[in-house]
Amino acid sequence: MPLGQGPHSVPMDMMQEPEELGRGAFSRRSGLSVKALRLYERSGLLVPRRVAENGYRFYGRDQLAVAERIRALRLLGMPLVVVERVLGVGPGEGADLVRSWWRVQEQVLESRRALVEQACALVRGRGGSGVDLVDFEVGVEPVVERSVACVRVRVNQQDLVETYLGAAQRLRCALAEQGAVADEQTWVVYHQTPTPDGRAWVEVAVPYTGVVRPVGEMVLRMEPGGVWWVARVRRRDCFHPRIMGAYAALRGALSRSGARERDVVREVYLRPWEEVGEQEVFAWVACPVWGVRV
Repeated sequence: MPLGQGPHSVPMDMMQEPEELGRGAFSRRSGLSVKALRLYERSGLLVPRRVAENGYRFYGRDQLAVAERIRALRLLGMPLVVVERVLGVGPGEGADLVRSWWRVQEQVLESRRALVEQACALVRGRGGSGVDLVDFEVGVEPVVERSVACVRVRVNQQDLVETYLGAAQRLRCALAEQGAVADEQTWVVYHQTPTPDGRAWVEVAVPYTGVVRPVGEMVLRMEPGGVWWVARVRRRDCFHPRIMGAYAALRGALSRSGARERDVVREVYLRPWEEVGEQEVFAWVACPVWGVRV
């Protein structure tokens, strides 16, 4: 008797995989946990193809390829916002973004080796600064009055980058829905200082033009015009602990100038990461001041 034609055999066309997979089956096939799938659904990164009346989620078989890419990128430790950017462009450009992001992670690791030596020195009772010294250019920048959309988030140091990128993206989406034009800049205003062991309140802000009403967590305010003292940070230096040298340079310049601080320090990211070369200025560590003329 030919194989597959016994009295209890199932016709081959009935053995084909279904076009849709429930959440549990999709989790098993993709290697992503159900908890991760819920997260990716909320973030819009991997949305079920269909939601039944009873709330059951169903994914298309073609979404397994997307899930595989997400899993590979998340295994690298890539933030969700960066994963979304990688998936939102063509394959070649996406691969370039992955390599660019990974080069930064290698620089972060190299810089943190200095912290290992500092920790060893402190354990031995010898002290040591552990600061990766970089020369930061410091100067003043005139700033015009701006309308700013902002949201406050409470975050620790480990989750800071992913949190502020996600908050800025939500603000930009909300502004676009109302026809406003968001600036390329993203501000992270430090009302408190996040640490590895404690969360702190920071404000994520996006300047914009247009008429907007606040929705959800969004707050609108006017940022006064004037002058900011800024330490200019190249992209290759824009990570902890190297960026702390920019804070030290800014504090030194403020002290020497006698300028009076008008508001708290903020980090201003001037353009999207992927649009800036490693040697170009990517961010300011900035402090608004009183009574300075340019």
